[in-house]
This record gives sequence, structure tokens and C-alpha cells, in this order.
Amino acid sequence: MQKIWLWVFGGMFVVPEILWSPVSNLCYELINNTGNPYRANFLTISDNIIWLAWILFLQLLGSICFAVLMWKNVKKSHYFWFGAVFSTLLALVSFSLFYLSITLGIHGIG
Repeated sequence: MQKIWLWVFGGMFVVPEILWSPVSNLCYELINNTGNPYRANFLTISDNIIWLAWILFLQLLGSICFAVLMWKNVKKSHYFWFGAVFSTLLALVSFSLFYLSITLGIHGIG
């Protein structure tokens, strides 16, 4: 049963990332200090900040639940430790980008 939920929560992050790449686009823009995403889509338009925040929230929820399940099921295998640490870092990045999209959207910057 927990493997099913692990796949569901993983899909909550992976499917929007494959379709629109919101986390990858925002990380790319922040690292390179440019306004040009590497993959343009409807989320990169500043009028769609609410959609961006909603999709980032779904990804945040999926990555947090994925991390919780991974930490609950950590075994002595290196794969489980890598997955738990990676999913926790992914949740932190998702949270920071969600926070930035909300704060910049409220102030009209995004």
C-alpha cells in the first residue's frame, strides 16, 4: 500500500515537471540571472502567476509526502538513503520556489 502512495506522490511532482518544468525553469532563471526560461510555456508568462503557484503547490505537496514516506521506510540500503535525502532537498527547493512565486505575485513583480 505504501508503494502505491509513493508512486502517487512522486507522480504529483514528476507529471507537472515533465509537462511544464516550473521548478526547472525557475531554478534556471535564478541561477543564470536571466528572464529567459530554457523551456517556454504558459507558466512563464507573468499573467499566469496564480497557475504557477497552484502547480508549484501541488509539486510541493507531492514532494513533501514523498519525502515523509521515504524517511518512514528508510532501510540500510544506500538507494533508500539517497532517495530520502534527494526528496527532502527537492521538497526544500519546491518550498522556496513556491514561496517566491507567492511573494512576487502578491507584490506584482512576477
